[in-house]
Amino acid sequence: GTIPKTSQCRICIAKLTGSKKEAYNYSTYGSTTNLCNHLRKHGINENNYKKFLNEHNKLRDPNYQVIDSTDADSIIDSFRQEKITRLLVTFIICDVQPLILLKRPSFKAFVQECASGYTIPCEKTVKKIIHGAYTWTQEQIKALIENTTQTINFTTDLWTAKKILLSCHYLPYPHTGEAIRDELKKVIQNWNLDSK
Repeated sequence: GTIPKTSQCRICIAKLTGSKKEAYNYSTYGSTTNLCNHLRKHGINENNYKKFLNEHNKLRDPNYQVIDSTDADSIIDSFRQEKITRLLVTFIICDVQPLILLKRPSFKAFVQECASGYTIPCEKTVKKIIHGAYTWTQEQIKALIENTTQTINFTTDLWTAKKILLSCHYLPYPHTGEAIRDELKKVIQNWNLDSK
């Protein structure tokens, strides 16, 4: 038989009658870009199309046999993969988690249950992302200090450890003795240090 020259959207066709149906015919010659773009308008993509087919065909035919959608559900597109990785690295940084967490079977099982199809990045990749986040944050802080301050004061506390901590705290204007005293009092009270 001959190959049809057009395809019809079954979702739109169900909502329309008469001559309006012609508007939802798509050419099957050339690329499939128009069809793909149209399906996206209905929220259908490569990750959920089997689920959609199951629902759509069950409505049309109660005896329809359900397609196993586990393969489609286990696909994670690159955008979602990147988003989950960003959230994972944020969790590791903010909660000071060890990188060995990535290899723990219980963590892997948890991630697979929450995001089936997600590939947990290796330690090397996470270190690279953390280093990139550190460099980006460092540049933001440098720009903030350069653009918002006229003077900086440092306080040092030396001890026998090899590492040194340099701490910088922003105090809102005015920088009078009274304003600084009030800020220090707030910190002391917040940490219950006023009786020390």
